[in-house]
Amino acid sequence: MKHRYCLPPCPSYDVAGMEDWLEAVAQKGWLLEKDGIFAGIGSFVSIRPQRVKYRLAAALKSTSMWAEDGGEPDPEAVALSEMYGWEYAGRRGEFYIYRTFDPAARELHTDPAVQALALRAVEKRRRSAAVSAFLWLVVYPLFTLRGGLLLVAVHLGTTFVLFTAGLALWLLAGSLAEIFFLSRLRKQFLEGAPPSKKRRPALYHGKRLLLACLVLLWISLLLHRWSVSVLDEDKLDLTAYGQDPPFATMLDFAGGGDYRITLPDKRFHSVKEWQDLLAPRNIQWAEHAQILQDGSVVLEGGLRIDYHETVSPRIAAGLAQDYCRQDERGKHFAPLDLPPLDLDFAIAYRNGSTAFPTVVLRQGSTVLHATFYQFGDSPLPLAQWAGLLADSIRTAKDAPRT
Repeated sequence: MKHRYCLPPCPSYDVAGMEDWLEAVAQKGWLLEKDGIFAGIGSFVSIRPQRVKYRLAAALKSTSMWAEDGGEPDPEAVALSEMYGWEYAGRRGEFYIYRTFDPAARELHTDPAVQALALRAVEKRRRSAAVSAFLWLVVYPLFTLRGGLLLVAVHLGTTFVLFTAGLALWLLAGSLAEIFFLSRLRKQFLEGAPPSKKRRPALYHGKRLLLACLVLLWISLLLHRWSVSVLDEDKLDLTAYGQDPPFATMLDFAGGGDYRITLPDKRFHSVKEWQDLLAPRNIQWAEHAQILQDGSVVLEGGLRIDYHETVSPRIAAGLAQDYCRQDERGKHFAPLDLPPLDLDFAIAYRNGSTAFPTVVLRQGSTVLHATFYQFGDSPLPLAQWAGLLADSIRTAKDAPRT
């Protein structure tokens, strides 16, 4: 017994297209096996070429395998169909597939109102699925970000974020197209008109192949980013950085001295630099060290800095606000007094259960977000180290670029 596997040339909701395709395949000597459509692939068995009539019936209930009765049709409906010479052959999407080998068998569907009612049920389920998809793909991410879209774009990559948004919109557009087609099909049944076809195999297969490739690409990019982040492959040890950052560091805070690393782990002592469409230069800086002068520790702690040189002051202003909104969501958020720093924007606050302060500074198109953890009996005043950071980005901003 020979078998053959084929991809349907049209979506499941193209009733006329599916019926015509199955009948044409039967005339070529291939019969759909019982429950022969799985994961969008049809399984066929070789037969003598003959005429087999197929009909698709919209399901009044969910056809999901997790639904009642495993998504199978009611036994009474199957038995009634068999009385008229039709056998149940399987399902695809929200439709049950029936067939008959008897050319004289009475038509399976005779009441347009009943057909329209079943299609209405399918349409409602697809609308509900589209709404759920919209909530999960659009509303929930935006609610979770709470306005931090620029921050996410710069850190994840604007290209990747746009790619993700485009993929989500494509999936939503496909759901809307299905709902529109079902609504039109239901009206055609009520009007007694023959159902329209949407059978364009080349376009349908091309779109499905392209979508599958894009989804696989998105998954591979996501896994790659996750792997790089977990393994810290995108971070460089500060001792191997080999250049001066465009902002003040702990050594500048102390006014010079001997530098001693206290936590050499990449989580506490590393630098990451990358480019983005919205911010051509970005640096994540983390250092944990002691600064000694004349053999005595004058400064000890950890400094974490997010530094961005954006494409415009407007993007920089939005990015600075995103940092503030992100930190405001933390527990024990408390604003701190900060003297005038002669910048376009400057704010200081505590954003955690500790007493360590955070500053957000902006000058022109440059944004700096820094938290300084200090240990010892004589911590450096906030106004002093924040002023040094402000001077450094103001100087870097005013310096000529080559």
